[in-house]
Amino acid sequence: MKRQAVVCLIVALSALFKLPVTEGKCDSSQTNKFGPQCEHTCRCIGRQASLCREDGICSNNDCQDGYFGTRCQYRNIAANPTNPRFTDFNVETCNLNEMSEVSIYAETTPFNFTWLRVSGDLDTLQSLTIDWENTDGSVVPCTNFVKRRVVQGSSKFYTMDFDCLDISKPIKRIILRGTIERIKLCSTYMSDKRNCPSGWFGLKCEHKCRCSFEFECQDDGTCLSSCQKGWFGPVCQNKCSLRTWGEDCKEACDVRCVDQLCHHVNGACDDCQPGKGGHFCEHDCEDFTYGRRCVHQCSEKCSQDVPCDKRDGNCRGVCSPGYLGQFCDQQCQCNTYGLNCSKTCSPSCLFKASSSASDTPRRCHPESGACLYGCLDGYEGVTCSERVSDGIPVGAIIGLVIVIVLLIVALVTVVWLCRKRQKATKEPHEPYY
Repeated sequence: MKRQAVVCLIVALSALFKLPVTEGKCDSSQTNKFGPQCEHTCRCIGRQASLCREDGICSNNDCQDGYFGTRCQYRNIAANPTNPRFTDFNVETCNLNEMSEVSIYAETTPFNFTWLRVSGDLDTLQSLTIDWENTDGSVVPCTNFVKRRVVQGSSKFYTMDFDCLDISKPIKRIILRGTIERIKLCSTYMSDKRNCPSGWFGLKCEHKCRCSFEFECQDDGTCLSSCQKGWFGPVCQNKCSLRTWGEDCKEACDVRCVDQLCHHVNGACDDCQPGKGGHFCEHDCEDFTYGRRCVHQCSEKCSQDVPCDKRDGNCRGVCSPGYLGQFCDQQCQCNTYGLNCSKTCSPSCLFKASSSASDTPRRCHPESGACLYGCLDGYEGVTCSERVSDGIPVGAIIGLVIVIVLLIVALVTVVWLCRKRQKATKEPHEPYY
């Protein structure tokens, strides 16, 4: 019973407010509403003024007075007391006479600027400059000026939106000026709400515009020309499929990319095949680098004269002295050293057993052949290749001879002095008178 009562209540409310209940979506043929929840009021005019399409679009942009846009959902607050034809909602009533400037006001002054829509000759629209005037007559600077071209019915004239996010305070008027000799303007509109900022669309401005030129993005997201590079679809919301990129996704990712995968916009490779580098994997690795995107350095044990393989880093069989193997990662065995481990350690080097099973017992250094633990008795030198002499060293003999000679000279001198003194004491002295 309770469930039946709820159903009856929903049906009654639907009838009262004329809201559709068929299949959970808004039925515009039964109401002047549209949108997923029938939240928007149809403001089109025509032979059936109370009806509009399910998406709210009005044919030929025929909107009720005071509204504009493809769905007639923007309320116009633009006014021009001196020349009403600029705000008469008719793009066919244009001023083709020579003008220096056009002033646009709002229903009340001062007013908060949102964005401005202007229709007219294309050259005129492209040449327009805009000043925002303060209540004191000063000009408000705009550093973030945006133009956006839109489609406006079937008129032979063009339409552009003008926006400036810098304008945050109330202003007195907007001044349009053309940089060409004769400007042709038809109509101006100014929304009472911010609506979607430039580059976004959707009922809640939730979709980013991806047209090749952002100012060509329409209220429904469609583009006047084409999508941005890397995107496709009716409203350019789909990324290029795998292995494609660029405008209309016509470009194929380079085969030098790993699995031929690249960025959908610019074609830069996600990763490179071994031996290649650069955004598009267009460069061979520089000497002594290797691998994907050339991020690895050749082993220091590879020969410094021959670069390693640029794909996998193998040393091409040319190693520094003391090493062997494809990647020069194997030291010479315990009794060898030098280039290609072709030399044998001196048998005069002392041998020391390894302290653990992982250590390799060896006699000499694998690169230079220098004995690591000293020499056998009777040998000396870095490689223990010099024999120690069995006799007295020549230097010692020479030193001993010099000492002996010096001692003899000293002894002879002492003897001579002593004899001279004795002779002097034996001579008779003359008597003193």
